[in-house]
Amino acid sequence: MTQASLAQIVRVQAQTMGKTLSRLESRGHVTRVRNDLDRRSHMVSISPAGRQVLEASEDIERTLVAGGGLVSEELRSHLKTVIRELGAPRWNYTAAGAASSEGIAAEGSNAAGPAATVPTVPN
Repeated sequence: MTQASLAQIVRVQAQTMGKTLSRLESRGHVTRVRNDLDRRSHMVSISPAGRQVLEASEDIERTLVAGGGLVSEELRSHLKTVIRELGAPRWNYTAAGAASSEGIAAEGSNAAGPAATVPTVPN
């Protein structure tokens, strides 16, 4: 996958993706090589070390969600608030209005793409 297409998928600027990939590459989690078809772009691949980290994070997520690791309702509430506030700029909605508009398309989408869907945080 190209660096530009990855940036488009996660809805960030190409420069932001470049910086993120540089950090991942320095840790050995991804590899970037010049695209043979278009020398101006890079092809990005996850490395074996990156795949191990990804699998470990998925195991942690499964343990927390399925294993009752998030039993505390207070902790769940705090996590929901943090997710809403951090996601607000990306999904073009205000964190204060998130509770009433959770799970519906955000208003005011930018011209670069369709309106984003605000993800619902599981209870």
